[in-house]
Amino acid sequence: MFLTLIGGSDPAHAKVRVGDQPPRTALMLAKSAGLASNCWMIRASIAVLGAVICAFSAAGQSAAVSAPRKGDLTPSLSGMDAQRLLEGSCQLVTSTAQLPEKLRVAFAMLTKESEFALANPGEKYQSTDVMTRPRLPLRRMVIAGNCSGYWFIHYERGGLGHSYAIVFFQPDSKGEMAFAWGGRGFYGASNCAELRNAIASKKFAEDHPFYW
Repeated sequence: MFLTLIGGSDPAHAKVRVGDQPPRTALMLAKSAGLASNCWMIRASIAVLGAVICAFSAAGQSAAVSAPRKGDLTPSLSGMDAQRLLEGSCQLVTSTAQLPEKLRVAFAMLTKESEFALANPGEKYQSTDVMTRPRLPLRRMVIAGNCSGYWFIHYERGGLGHSYAIVFFQPDSKGEMAFAWGGRGFYGASNCAELRNAIASKKFAEDHPFYW
């Protein structure tokens, strides 16, 4: 039940009306109060949502900076280190079947192939940009081996523009093979001594990234 004063603001001369509905002024005030409350709640929700988004964004950026990148191609060796390794005792292999499985996986990742693809010395490979059927490997091994725990693969690459490359891998803390050093050029070596001299004379460029 609601009481309403009628006849002015003076209570002595005003009449009282009894009714079940609130006066229009009270309704307007109530509606205004309700709208103000809703606006405040909406603003508060937006502020909370913005804070949550900022927190997630900051956490994502922090994780991106601190987490190691899979397949990181930052060299852990220098060209001088590669020369020293080739000066030591190296056990050479004559077939890609003799390469360890983890090395094959690492090489496929480095060359961006879905699986290991490297022809044996003397075998056919994709030497030009003319596609063949069945598809041949784009790369062919020249020599490869293990020098003091570091594996290296010296290979030639066909396709559009023939070239040579040498890449070194080393075991990481988990026993996986990780890229250690590499260079590309237009010189093919037949033994470790020739490779060492080629690296020393800068026949393999190492100062910018390549498509291996």
